[in-house]
Amino acid sequence: MSKVVYQDHLPTGEKIIIRYPEKEDVQAFLDFINELSKEETFILFQGKQLTFDEEKTFVENALKAIEGKKQIFLSLWVDDHLAGNTGIEMKSDAIAHEGLFGIALRASYRGKGLGKLLMKTVMEEAEKEITNLRIVTLSVFGENTLARDIYRKFGFKEYGWLPEGVFRKGKYDDHIFMYKKIR
Repeated sequence: MSKVVYQDHLPTGEKIIIRYPEKEDVQAFLDFINELSKEETFILFQGKQLTFDEEKTFVENALKAIEGKKQIFLSLWVDDHLAGNTGIEMKSDAIAHEGLFGIALRASYRGKGLGKLLMKTVMEEAEKEITNLRIVTLSVFGENTLARDIYRKFGFKEYGWLPEGVFRKGKYDDHIFMYKKIR
């Protein structure tokens, strides 16, 4: 049984749980990432389809990193359906105090405040569980103004801007880099 860090109900009555992954989640995670990849939403993973074995390796590595306090990886479940995931993965060596943030939600769960809840939860969990975390960084597509505004509300500041740094849906977009000091 995985560690649950948050649970509640949506106004619609659906049960929501935010928890750490389990080995048994591989198929749900595989379906999730492959769906997002087909959608070509605002994520770096675009247009590819992973295999079960590739996703199994990803989950196994994530579980090891979580155990070693090198990563926080949380998934959001709505009535036992994977709605989203988020994580902060620590870097190494001279930048071992920096964590890289990522988040993704299924299209049907966007615009309901669940992304903000997931981000708040992963940030709190990372501050509590990863003692050497001092800075969280992220990157965002320039066209994703909604996400940029949310990140700013969470205290993130822009520190870099790469014109035409990402390619999505047949065109180039700016790649924006943001950070937040934790400690």
